[in-house]
Amino acid sequence: MYGISSNLDSARYRLTLARLLRVPPTAVDGHVIGEHGDHAVVCASTTTVNGRPASVPLAEVRAELRARPGRISHGVGRTRSGPAGAVLSTLRKSSPWTTAPKN
Repeated sequence: MYGISSNLDSARYRLTLARLLRVPPTAVDGHVIGEHGDHAVVCASTTTVNGRPASVPLAEVRAELRARPGRISHGVGRTRSGPAGAVLSTLRKSSPWTTAPKN
């Protein structure tokens, strides 16, 4: 299965691997497929850096991929509705119509 979650996980994977290998994110080509989160499959054997096969530190990558959503949620105050709820929450906070009434 390859969909929105796989695209998001793949982007996070490439950013994480770029940081760990100290290369620009644009140099990394790799994908994550399957279910989102802990059941995602990192396609390490087909990952390349600057067009060459990469040695992927899977344990470090997996730890980072597991921790990242929690850090993001903590930073934005995730709602029960996931990303869409986070957008709505942000809009509510920035909207002049949702401010507290004046007494």
